[in-house]
Order: sequence, then structure tokens, then C-alpha cells
Amino acid sequence: MSRNPRSAIRETRRGTILIVTMLVIFTLAGMVLVFCSGMRVEAISAANRAAEIQAAAVERGAEQYLLAMLSQEGSAILTMPEEYFAAIPVGEGYFWLLRPNWNDDTLPVFGVVDEAAKLNINTASYDMLMALPNMTDDVAAAIIDWRDADDTVYAGGAESDYYLSLPEPYHCKNAPFETVEELLLVRNVTRRLLYGDETANAGDPWTRLGLHELLTVYSREPASGGSGGGNQPSRGRINLLTAPREVLACLPGLDSTDVDRLLQLRNGADSSSMAWVAEAIGGRKYAALASRITAQSYQYTADILAVSGNGRAFKRCRVVVDTMSSPPRIVYRRDLSAHGWPMDPEILTGLRSGQGPGAWASLVTVAGGGGVK
Repeated sequence: MSRNPRSAIRETRRGTILIVTMLVIFTLAGMVLVFCSGMRVEAISAANRAAEIQAAAVERGAEQYLLAMLSQEGSAILTMPEEYFAAIPVGEGYFWLLRPNWNDDTLPVFGVVDEAAKLNINTASYDMLMALPNMTDDVAAAIIDWRDADDTVYAGGAESDYYLSLPEPYHCKNAPFETVEELLLVRNVTRRLLYGDETANAGDPWTRLGLHELLTVYSREPASGGSGGGNQPSRGRINLLTAPREVLACLPGLDSTDVDRLLQLRNGADSSSMAWVAEAIGGRKYAALASRITAQSYQYTADILAVSGNGRAFKRCRVVVDTMSSPPRIVYRRDLSAHGWPMDPEILTGLRSGQGPGAWASLVTVAGGGGVK
């Protein structure tokens, strides 16, 4: 029996339609998958961007918190409990004020740092610079040459003749440093010397830590005669109440025994009197150092670490606040976010899982001015 040609054609059409339909369905399904994947990427990107904005807002809130604290507390901020500087909530996010690692386990982890606790590279003598850990005579001399006003080469130093001979030449500044980071322009100052090397032997802490946290350009205080009458601020004096051992050791004429005595007697010392200093090192050494030492603080560094409430983004920023003006003002700001998250990663894990920053969350509650639990 022969097959009807019309029936065969209809069956062929049906098969073709089925195949085309399946291809259309598969194409649409693929497009939906691609579209959903793109939407997912866009959603994640939007969430991350929102977290970045939130972290930045928290960091700015931390700056205002710091300015308000300095306006209210002044130098007393240096002795406030760590609870005032750790896991402070701002909206849904949190911030911390980190202290530098000065290789001293007795120092707090959180808080602000007195800039007068550091060695001012604009006023330190060659011998004071040489007393810093890992300092070399050529680097100390080059620092002197960079900041002085002449073109005379300090023994072992460098002036414009050297810098103009470099593949990318520039002039010696012959003016004061504006930031500590400017040291990287000075002959033989390496990033390893300034910022340290985390891979260095733990038995050599200052090679690991670097000198950056021991140095400043900001320390200054009002002239003893007051703010009027043309008196100029005093610059670069070292605060004996807050400076670490390595900075105290830079003071000329002091030996390790003197430094030990200063560290021992300064606890509980009266900041309005320097009589305890004479007791610690003797009247003659005290008289020789009188122009280089102080017990007052006017500039402060804060290393702010802010994180969004969901832990997706963080922002780290270092600021220097000058309280000689009223109200206090930020005179330096540097974004350190590219350096990575510096604390326990479990904090981010807790935030991302909706559990908050873990143990840090119970440190302090800020409401109506704040208060320690």
C-alpha cells in the first residue's frame, strides 16, 4: 500500500516545527541564564558599591568623632580607655582607631598617638637621627641636606648635583619636609627602611616595623610667651610622657640608664611640672635638654579603620589633627585601604554572616555622648 504524499509532508512539517521550537526554547533558556547571571553580577556589584559608600561614610563619622573627642578632652584623650576607640558603631557599620606597633606589649592596641612622641625630622640633629634604629650616616646626612637651605653637602650627604644625575632627575628641596613620606625622595632612604619588611627576622623588630611610626613633621606647640606679640611656635620638642624608648634614646646626652629612669618615673608624673625629669636624669642633663623636651601634646595621629555593617567593604585612613587651632582641624589625610585589612579576619566573617564584629561588639556603646559598658 502506498503512503499518502500529503501525510508525509505534514509529518515532515511537524518534525521541523518541533525542532525549531526546541531550538527557540533552548535559545531563550540560554538568554535567560545569561541575563540572570548578568543580573547577579550587577546585584553583587551594586551591593559592594553600597558597602563601599557606607564604609566611607563610617570613616568620615570617625573623623568627626575624633574631632569632638579632642575638643572635649584635649590631651586627656591619650589616657582614655581603649573602649572609646574600638568597635564604635556608626549606623550599621563600625570603626576602630588603631595604634602603631612600637614593639611594646604594654602599650594599648587602640587609641590615638601623640605626634610629639615622635622624632621631628625637620628639627632633629644629625646625632639624634643617628640614634634611630637601623639609621646610617649617609641617610642621616642626606636628610640634613634635603631640609637645609644651602647647597653645601653635609659629610656623606647629597645635594642637587646627586639628584639631578638620576635617571629621573629632580632638585634637592632645601626646605623643610612637608610629610614623612617625602623621605622616599632622599638619597638611600628605601621603602624597607621607612615602612619595614614583614618578612624580616622577628629578632630584628625595627627592620620588620620600619621607622615611619617613629617620625613626624607635625609636632609643634605655642611659644612659652603665649600666642600674641609675634612669638613663634616651638617645633619638634619630644614629649617625655608619651615617647617610646626608641625616641627617648634619640635625645642627646642620655644613656640607656637615663631612658630607663624616664620610663619608670613618668607614670603618674605631673604634666604641668618637669621637676620629675631632673630627678630622673639629673639637673645638668635636664638643663641641656630643656629646649628639646616637653610634657604637652597638641597634634595627634589617628589610624582609622572603618567597615560596613555587612563586612563587604572597609576603608582605612590616617589623619593628623592639630588642636592648636580652635576648633581642632585635620591637617593631613592619607588613604591606607590598599594596604589590606589589618585586623583579625574573623571580624569580617562575623559581619558577613550577620553576627556583628564578634567579641569587639561588646566593648562600647555610643549613645547620647557614649559610655563604657
